[in-house]
Amino acid sequence: MADDCFAAAELERLLWEAMLEGRLAGAGELCGMLRGRRVLVAGAASSLPADLEAAEGLRVDVVVAADGAAGPLLEFYGRVDIVVGDLDGGLSAVLRAAEEGAVVVVHAHGDNVPLIRLAVPMLERVAGTHQCPGRRSPAALPPIGFTDGDKAVALAVLCGAGEILLAGMDFDAPVGPWSKPWLEAATPPWPEKRRKLGIARRIVELLLAAHQPRRRSHPHIPAHAREPGSLEAARARPRG
Repeated sequence: MADDCFAAAELERLLWEAMLEGRLAGAGELCGMLRGRRVLVAGAASSLPADLEAAEGLRVDVVVAADGAAGPLLEFYGRVDIVVGDLDGGLSAVLRAAEEGAVVVVHAHGDNVPLIRLAVPMLERVAGTHQCPGRRSPAALPPIGFTDGDKAVALAVLCGAGEILLAGMDFDAPVGPWSKPWLEAATPPWPEKRRKLGIARRIVELLLAAHQPRRRSHPHIPAHAREPGSLEAARARPRG
């Protein structure tokens, strides 16, 4: 916990610098991008490429990547609008997305202080979250979610997205190589990763159940892609 609070303080310092330099993106900007829009949220499961192919031809207003998923999304869509993550999926794809105009929501915790010190000053549009209990800052967003993927879904839901498409969010699939820079191929989740994915699955289910009561699969998405955790469209109830 002490390390998490140290990371939060360091992130806040960097976000205040970003604010003074005109680089800080607040909740209003992020929600303005997402509210009422059709949003694709992509996680780093190995199912991501197949899910993106299944969604080809669908209108997507906003593309949101969970950390390293920015790489495949840049290749498929040529753009990423928002990246949410702790930067452990590899900085190159996140920085490329930022150079193309993406807002990067950086999550700080005790294990990624060197990464946030390196990356945050390089980001043209940046926001941040942390997990230090009881710590609040005007520069940081409120804590949301647990893993990069469910944080991205939470952001879309809380900002009132009109419709959400999930890709690469198959919690039973192998982990995609874009999830960690040291992965060379799709890999079965290791015990700690499996535990985190179980928590993320439950958070995503609760988010969609609470905010999208008329959840449905999009009629243009093939049946094989409609299984829980794979690509699906969910009708959101925008918040008034």
